[in-house]
Amino acid sequence: MEIDIENIVSSYIQQSLAGLSKEHYKFDFKKEWYDLTTEDGIMEFLKDTTSIVNTVGPDGFIVIGFDDESKTFHEAKFTDSNIDDTSKIADLINKKVDRLFPINVFDITIDGNKLSIIHLPPSLDKPHVIRIYRKNENERHHQIFVRHGTKTRVAGKYDLDLMYYDRKNIIPDFEVHCHCMQDEILLYSETNGRIYLRAPCVIENTGRRPIAIRSMRLSITLRWATAGDRAETYKMEYSSSLSTIIESGSIREVEFNFKALTNMQFGDLYDKYLMEEVRRGLEVSPLELILTNGEHLTTEFQIVAK
Repeated sequence: MEIDIENIVSSYIQQSLAGLSKEHYKFDFKKEWYDLTTEDGIMEFLKDTTSIVNTVGPDGFIVIGFDDESKTFHEAKFTDSNIDDTSKIADLINKKVDRLFPINVFDITIDGNKLSIIHLPPSLDKPHVIRIYRKNENERHHQIFVRHGTKTRVAGKYDLDLMYYDRKNIIPDFEVHCHCMQDEILLYSETNGRIYLRAPCVIENTGRRPIAIRSMRLSITLRWATAGDRAETYKMEYSSSLSTIIESGSIREVEFNFKALTNMQFGDLYDKYLMEEVRRGLEVSPLELILTNGEHLTTEFQIVAK
């Protein structure tokens, strides 16, 4: 079922302006964007988003650009986070949290006011654990946060029991899982310096609706011992004129051929070195799927060792 995000956000703003308290414990206002280039900003962002996703209930929202205390608007846009592409949000989460969770980030204008919205659909994979949470020079491992009323706190046993119960009853419209065997991946180059990734994948559609995949994107990071262990990151893309259709509740084996969007940056590199990257553990970003209906899905690209 589609939700009208603009009306939901507008309704809660009007309630706030009227002096009414929020009844939705998975809804929050922030005056300005988190700085996603600093550790403090990243930690605050992960604490707020994981706490909402871990909390039982419907879709959650963080509205940036409205101060709930002073009842004032402050123009906000995603680039205020100091990163330039919303796809990097998934990379950030993937590095710091044990499992990805669904998140949509976009800018919106309501009654002439420019705001940013973080939309957090219910998650099948909760609890989401921050591997290392740092605040005020203190470090805590394996932190699980939840919302209680308007407050965020560390989850207890009762909260965890609720999460496991709740996730059994969630079937999202779109939910995809993708993995491939390490020994079946082929990473190779051509004389023009372009890298290609052939990945026979198993894709499982656990959502309510069928999906038709138009294109896919990911990034790979290579580290070359022959160049002083220098790292190179390449954005890769797969696209086809024919959509790959996967019905709800089904599993398909599909081979995708990704192409780097830029040529290699330096050196004469050979296929044997590329394959060595696969054997010792290729660094791969989360996978972004672009569907024919315009939806963008993000999931982990799991490489399974034989």
